[in-house]
Amino acid sequence: MNVDPSTVERQLRSNFNDKRGSGLNRVTVVSGGQVVGEWERDSGGTVRRIFPKPEYAMSTGRRGSGLVSWSLKLSPPGGTVSVAGAVRLVLSQLGGFGEARSLRLVTAEDGDCAPPLELTGEVEQLERLLATPGLEEVWLGLDLYLYLWTGLSDTDLVPDGASLWVETGPEGELLCTLFLHVDFHSPRTWVDDRDNRTLHRWNGPQLEAFIKRLERSCGAQVESMDAGDYAGLVHPRGFHAAPPS
Repeated sequence: MNVDPSTVERQLRSNFNDKRGSGLNRVTVVSGGQVVGEWERDSGGTVRRIFPKPEYAMSTGRRGSGLVSWSLKLSPPGGTVSVAGAVRLVLSQLGGFGEARSLRLVTAEDGDCAPPLELTGEVEQLERLLATPGLEEVWLGLDLYLYLWTGLSDTDLVPDGASLWVETGPEGELLCTLFLHVDFHSPRTWVDDRDNRTLHRWNGPQLEAFIKRLERSCGAQVESMDAGDYAGLVHPRGFHAAPPS
């Protein structure tokens, strides 16, 4: 018997979600003697699919270095801040877009030779690194949330999905460039199935919301964009909801 995973997902989540089925911690769906799906409630109450494991490679989508980028000028409220201060501001606005995975420092003394450092999520580690003398640039590696199936209730974390580059410009201005290395925010991709509208529906708003938060909290203004192979789909806050050609 063929089972449509999306149908199973919808039916299960109508009764086992963040607000319903609170007495259950795990649900397994079996069809024809085989497990077709398994969901678990984490310590925070959020229900996530643990089998089959959501993987970006299973969906339509493409991975590559710097597929699309947005360059922003930062003008934080309250006046000039350092590169370290800008990094703190940007990280505080990630929200549902992603998580900081690694950090690479560029200093006047060492130049661009320092290897990336894995972040533990501890504030003390981040503050210690940002206190490095002569800090000129910071590269942040991001793991991105991939919203699947029924959207915001089912996520996976895609490693190294994006990078953020925070630096001081030639006139002392603060600059931040966002590089996307995956394209699940776009309605069109460049694999066999180019129609990426389902993933765009759930993930495009997360990218747009992140850039909007940078505008509000950091006074960010998009100076330029590099759409790459996605010409006509990219706008200053993300991707247009245009159908693929």
